[in-house]
Amino acid sequence: MKKYKYILIISPIILILDQLTKSWAVSTLKGKEEISVITGYFDFIFRQNKGAAWSFLADKPDSFRVPFFIIAIIVALAVVLFLYKNLKDDQIILKIAFSSIIGGALGNLSDRFFRGAVVDFIDWHYKEVYHWPTFNIADVGLVIAMFLIAYEAFIGENIRKKKEALLNDTSVESNE
Repeated sequence: MKKYKYILIISPIILILDQLTKSWAVSTLKGKEEISVITGYFDFIFRQNKGAAWSFLADKPDSFRVPFFIIAIIVALAVVLFLYKNLKDDQIILKIAFSSIIGGALGNLSDRFFRGAVVDFIDWHYKEVYHWPTFNIADVGLVIAMFLIAYEAFIGENIRKKKEALLNDTSVESNE
């Protein structure tokens, strides 16, 4: 159980925050205009995404789309759990990343299962020039996970190798 402490802490936090904020969005924003938080940059607006990122496959029939996404998410969760299980004790950043993926995936999976579509409500834009796709807290968890994985791939592994080499050099010198 100790090995899975990050999953047991981080994943439920993301899932619960995601579902609470989506419930707020449904009850407060559905059928209404957006709520401007920072005029010209940040709004809350109710959207339902039947597809994946950037509405991928949103136009496909429910008979294909719903089972496809549910199966894809379940397979992805199984892969992430397998990868997590094989992490070393010192790979904390990856444990946090995989736990964030699990929480985010479960948040969006529960929307697909119970609401038929993912609720998005966070709307970032730069005036009328650039508009980021509307997203939710589960998506935030997934994006943070991707940044952590990229960090670990490009920086973290190198730091660990340098630290290991330094420790090996120190232990060789002390044995002489």
